[in-house]
Amino acid sequence: MPPKSDAAITEAIHAITESLNAQLQELRSSQLEFKTSLENKIDSTLNDLHYQISQLNLSNSQKSPSTTDTYKGVLSAKPTPNLPTPSTSVFQPKTPKYFLTHFDGSNVHAWIFQVEQYFSFYSIAPDQRIPIAGFFMTGEALTWIQWMHRNGLLTDWDSFTRELEVRFGPSIFLNPQTALFKLKQTSTVTHYQREFELLSNRVAGFTDEHLLNLFISGLRHDIQSEVIIQNPQRLSQALALAKLYEAKLADNRTTYRAPALTSSPSSLPPRHSTFSSTAPPPKALPPSAGGFPIRRLTASEMQARRSKGLCFNCDDQFNPGHRCKTTPFLVLQCDEEAMESAPPLSNIPTDLYPPSVELSALPLPPPPSHSPEFDSNEFQVSLHALYGHSSQSCMKLVCFIKGHLFTVLIDSGSTHNLLQSRVARHLGLLIEPAPPLSVKVGNGDVLHCSGMISTLPFDLQGVNFTLDLYLLDVHGADVILGCSGWPNSAQS
Repeated sequence: MPPKSDAAITEAIHAITESLNAQLQELRSSQLEFKTSLENKIDSTLNDLHYQISQLNLSNSQKSPSTTDTYKGVLSAKPTPNLPTPSTSVFQPKTPKYFLTHFDGSNVHAWIFQVEQYFSFYSIAPDQRIPIAGFFMTGEALTWIQWMHRNGLLTDWDSFTRELEVRFGPSIFLNPQTALFKLKQTSTVTHYQREFELLSNRVAGFTDEHLLNLFISGLRHDIQSEVIIQNPQRLSQALALAKLYEAKLADNRTTYRAPALTSSPSSLPPRHSTFSSTAPPPKALPPSAGGFPIRRLTASEMQARRSKGLCFNCDDQFNPGHRCKTTPFLVLQCDEEAMESAPPLSNIPTDLYPPSVELSALPLPPPPSHSPEFDSNEFQVSLHALYGHSSQSCMKLVCFIKGHLFTVLIDSGSTHNLLQSRVARHLGLLIEPAPPLSVKVGNGDVLHCSGMISTLPFDLQGVNFTLDLYLLDVHGADVILGCSGWPNSAQS
């Protein structure tokens, strides 16, 4: 192919240049159209915003005319004609107002926590807290703060809260840890939870596991066993399980109804006894509708069934080892006064009663006069030690076991050393099986020992002891030291 001449090359370059110029002009035209369209959209959007802002300003000016002066900023864009001047201020929602509960002298610890949260939220200075707190007191609390103010006893906030706790709180000599250890469920789970939370809010240093164990140990025994089986890991789980089992037990008690028994008059002819008794005849049970009737056979019916070989309680043939298909309900009626005045069975001739006589017509033997003898391994604890009462024969001290403070009662009326079971569980002590011992209380009741702790060291008034203690659920002191079982030596 022959090379092109310079004229042909110049003409080709000129054609390409014209084509590029045409494309560039077309691109400029499209950019100008896009710019015009974008400006129109922006103007339309700004007009809409101006109208909305003006409507907001108009509504705010109708509610509070003084607020219109605060909105003086104007947008830089051109506003549309016949529209109010828009505002550029940003609307901030107002902080909601919180009101403090009035204090009347009850639940002082909860009110102190609430008022301190209130002052911290509003950043109130400490020197202004006492005057403000006076506005939220009524009744006895208002009388008390008025007396403190007139006598110049209100110095700072910390001393004010301490004096408030002394005046309206529990006794300063009441140890909340000890009260928490001894807390037991006496009513519903909800009531027990309320008391547990009140005490746990006043103690510090307890882990979640300790609080969980204390809560479970104070539950009622029937609910406690069910909760322990589920092995809850948090206090909230244990509380939910306790409420669930409480509702279950209440539902079982309401749905169960014992069958009512009805009595029918006996068809036996009246019999005359050879001995007289001044006691009135036994009263028959009142009839109740819908129950099981009491079946009584006469002498002729019993003779007829005996001749046919039938059972007295059912219609099946009687043979050795026979059992009725339907178990009958047997009722034995007797009068207590007649039983006491009746002579012994050995003095009653047996030929006076025919073979068909009913068991209810026979006098019962008198109750045994002797009481069962107790085992020699039993030991005793006085009522003062059982309930923690003070007496001349008791002395109350304090001791430390594994760094925890407990109360000790030295009682000369008790024979052995005792430890409450909940204290052993709380401290994680090794519980060993104990012989079947029982404690005979002064009023005759018998409590059984659940285990023992061997060679437990503890500090009693600065003296170290090592004792063997038996676990017993008493309601007095944490540790009871009897007159026996003391160590031969102690280290000061």
